[in-house]
Amino acid sequence: MNQTTTYIPQGSFLNSLDHAAYTSNDDGKVYVTDAQHTGEVNLTYVSKATGQAAGTFHFTAVNPADRSQTITITDGRFDRQQ
Repeated sequence: MNQTTTYIPQGSFLNSLDHAAYTSNDDGKVYVTDAQHTGEVNLTYVSKATGQAAGTFHFTAVNPADRSQTITITDGRFDRQQ
């Protein structure tokens, strides 16, 4: 989450690099990470046998339509099963 890239849904999975995106439920604005607005994902659990992964994340993202608007996500967590 430290490179400027085309983000999903505007880009395709084939030419998008790792990034984070947030869409506001209030106004529909999209915020994405880029080279200046970065973040981090930390894996806290991975099991190849079960296809499970869990971790935490945080990032600061910018609105591509108005780069003066940013949002900071803190203390995010995820649990995923393949």
